[in-house]
Amino acid sequence: MLLMRRCLRSPAVITNTAGGGGRAAPVRWFSSGAAPPPRELAHVVKLDSLHQETPERISQLWIDYHVKKEACVSAVAPAATYALINRRLAESPLFVLPLPRESGFVSVLLQAHAEQDTVMFTELEQYQRAADKSAVPSCLHLRYYTDLAATKDIVLVRGEVDLARLTTTEAQTLVNQLQVYYLADAKYAAVKTFNHDPAQFDYNAIIDDLRGGVGTDTVR
Repeated sequence: MLLMRRCLRSPAVITNTAGGGGRAAPVRWFSSGAAPPPRELAHVVKLDSLHQETPERISQLWIDYHVKKEACVSAVAPAATYALINRRLAESPLFVLPLPRESGFVSVLLQAHAEQDTVMFTELEQYQRAADKSAVPSCLHLRYYTDLAATKDIVLVRGEVDLARLTTTEAQTLVNQLQVYYLADAKYAAVKTFNHDPAQFDYNAIIDDLRGGVGTDTVR
């Protein structure tokens, strides 16, 4: 993977504009390199047992279960937090995140399919080079499970990691950055610009956020 230095312009070349308004048109999904998380929560845990537990206990069980798995990251979100993220992922399904590395950073493309509660990540350089965008494999595949949202007020999150391209720590950083940019109103403004007015998007501001530590610590 190419370690990218500070960009002098927006990487919005990954989007197309239509209708003369500068709005980003949808791009094709890239394929999954990281194994996709199971579609159904019941394929991961015994749902009947979870329904008998408190939200706090479920959260602890979920995190503990995934700590033992080598190529997974996990999180638990309040239902209201998930609802906001999902709404914004539907509105603005694309973004680029700078992932820190020892000698710089790698730009990672985020692409969401909110109706399926999934988010996929791949290296921007790899995506831009590919002739067939739909064949570019993801390095992180994230899924939100809403089965317990109505009864326990929580949403369980699981991410499958391609360990040949990402460490689990790096994957967690990407998840943290997603939360920062899709939850904080001030940060989400940049996401909206990237999707709906890409010519005005300033990637240097996102890099400055990274240098200031934004998204590199666990979001709580």
